[in-house]
Amino acid sequence: MKLFLALFLTFSIAHASECEIPLNETEFCINIEWQEGPHLNQSAPRRPHMKHAMEQGKSILLVTFYLKDDSSKAPLEIDGVKIYPWMTMGHHGHISKHNVELLEGNVYKVSEMYFQEMMGSSNWAIRFGVAQQGEEYNYASDFLTSVKIIF
Repeated sequence: MKLFLALFLTFSIAHASECEIPLNETEFCINIEWQEGPHLNQSAPRRPHMKHAMEQGKSILLVTFYLKDDSSKAPLEIDGVKIYPWMTMGHHGHISKHNVELLEGNVYKVSEMYFQEMMGSSNWAIRFGVAQQGEEYNYASDFLTSVKIIF
């Protein structure tokens, strides 16, 4: 059975009636489903013999995008889409290792995510953005929507 978790969304309440998670001011909506996790790991394994513990704590997320006015919510592929885990630490943050692959049916699988609690902080989110062709994407500031992860 897949685990569904409550999420706090960082979007305007005005958009709530249009779609559950809007991709900011675009015509797209986002649907997310945790296939595994999310798992918050209390400490990062730093020794090779702890690799199994790290594998156990990885999370997998399935993401689909659809048009706001499409009641069927038919999944779409979005050129240049960025989906990534982000940890906020005070006035700065960082991206974390992950893998994104487009599966059959235009479902994005975000895997190899390892969420670690650092000094009592667990301010993790999944960020969504779209890279413009020919421009460098800034993971810290170019995201369009962010979904806070509740562990």
